[in-house]
Parts: sequence; C-alpha cells; structure tokens
Amino acid sequence: MFYLILSVLTDLVAYYLFQIVKVGAYFIYDIFTVAEFGLFSLFFAYIVKGPGVKKNTALIFIAFTIFSIIDYFFLRKEGAFNSTTAGVAEVLIISMCIYYFYHQLKQPDTFIIYNTQNFWIIIAFLIYVSGTFFLYLMAENMLEEKTFLKQYRMINSSFIILKNIFLFIAMLIKPEKRSTSGFPDESFSSDWNNIQSLKNVN
Repeated sequence: MFYLILSVLTDLVAYYLFQIVKVGAYFIYDIFTVAEFGLFSLFFAYIVKGPGVKKNTALIFIAFTIFSIIDYFFLRKEGAFNSTTAGVAEVLIISMCIYYFYHQLKQPDTFIIYNTQNFWIIIAFLIYVSGTFFLYLMAENMLEEKTFLKQYRMINSSFIILKNIFLFIAMLIKPEKRSTSGFPDESFSSDWNNIQSLKNVN
C-alpha cells in the first residue's frame, strides 16, 4: 500500500514539474528508483527465509544507494533521464524475483503458490521491470524525440497498469498459512487418515 502511495505521489509531482512548471526535474525519478528498490529489498528480505538473505539484501541496497549517489553527481547526463540507475535497479529486481521462485522450488512443504500474496507481488514487479528494462535503457538518449516519447509513454503506462492490477490482486488475497505436513492442506490429510482407518477396520 505504501509503495502505491509513493508511486502516485511521484507521478503527481513529476507531472506538476514537467507539464506545469516546465522544469526537467528528472531527479524525482532518481529518488523514486532508490526508494522503490529499497521497499522491494525490504519485502524480499521479509518473504525469503535463509541464511544470510537479510544481510546480503541490506548490503546490496547500500551498495546500490552509494552507486546511485555517485552516478547522479558524477556520471549521469545532465537534464536527462538516468538510464544507468534505472537499469541497474531493474536488473537487481529481476534477479531477486528469479531467486524467489528458485527458493520456493526448494521448499519441502507443499502449497499452491499462486494463492499467496507474495506470488502476485513478485509477478507484478517481474512483469513491470522486464517490460520496461530496454525502454529505460534507451530513454536517456532518446526521450527528447517526439516519436520515442509517445511510444515511451504508451509502453510505460501499459506496464504500470499491469503492475497495479497484479498488486491489486495481491491485496484481494487473504494471507494463508503454509501446511507443515506433507499434504497440500489439512482437509486432504484428514481424508487420507480416514481412508487408512477404514482399511485397517476391513
């Protein structure tokens, strides 16, 4: 929920600065990129349990923040969208999403993954960053072209809508506890025990 509020506020401030004040305040997107990656890192560290996950995630975020600051002050192209920071953030998010699914495959317990909020949140970010990755890489040098700007707005808006749809689906799903037994759920386990009891009686 906090992420959605942050996203909307960023878009409103950016619209005001770009369309009304007529100022190319691309630093707004730089701040949002760091904040977005920070929130995703917190979420990732929360849902992925394992030795060193929280520590490594924190180190990655700190390193990314330092890189973003250096890039902003010394490397970025003045008055243009920062493709480098956005691209690095999206590569890291894609890597984390892939690791999440790899981690789920290694879990001993059985549960329906698409019935969880975490699955839809991960899917939302994976689709969004995958769909806008090359778009953001090209934006720094081509965003001033009217044809590209039109395509940029259309593609970016489409993937933002898709991301928000999946996040909304995640909000509709009630949190479920994983079954610690070897069966998908307790009802199935109970039925299995009843069948075994009937066999013993016969």
